[in-house]
Formats: sequence, structure tokens, C-alpha cells
Amino acid sequence: MNQTQPLTSYEAITLLRTIQPLAGLILERGPGYQFDENTQLFISRLIAQINQADFSTPALSHIHHSAGISDQAMKALWNWYSYRRARVETSPPDGELEMENWLQD
Repeated sequence: MNQTQPLTSYEAITLLRTIQPLAGLILERGPGYQFDENTQLFISRLIAQINQADFSTPALSHIHHSAGISDQAMKALWNWYSYRRARVETSPPDGELEMENWLQD
């Protein structure tokens, strides 16, 4: 089997710190914003790994705040991911939590 281990909270914080400026850009430009293909794949894989780790809502809140990402920027990041995923997938795989529900409005 070639399965990857779910991210730890420390790993998620570290990776989110890396893309924190991109989350701000997505917040500013909207969910349809296009990065170069490598950047888009990196962000998409990161979000998918965070989703696979199945963090609780309080843990996710702690993680993105620790990474320096505001609630609004994090929601924009999830919306960007959902928008991009909707364009390439007909339906999300079973058991995946919809990103929009991770943060309260």
C-alpha cells in the first residue's frame, strides 16, 4: 500500500504558514483566481491532506490561527479549493467534509 499518513497539527500549521500569503491573495481576488499549475496543485494537495487528517473544528481553528491566517482568508482558501475541485471532479469522494462547513460565518 502506498498511503500517506495524515498530517499532524504541527505539519498543517507549518504548511499553512507557507501559503499564508496565497490565502490572502485568494481572499482579495476571489475563488476563481488562477495561480500557475504547480502552485494550484500544491495548494490543492495541502487542503486535501488537511481534510484527510480529519481535524475537529476547534483544532482547525487553532491550526489556521497559529499559521497566521484570518478566518476570512481561511474561508476564502477553502472556497477556492471547493471551486477548483468542482471544476475537476463531478462529485467529492465519500466521507470528505465540505470545506465551507469548517468555519462558522
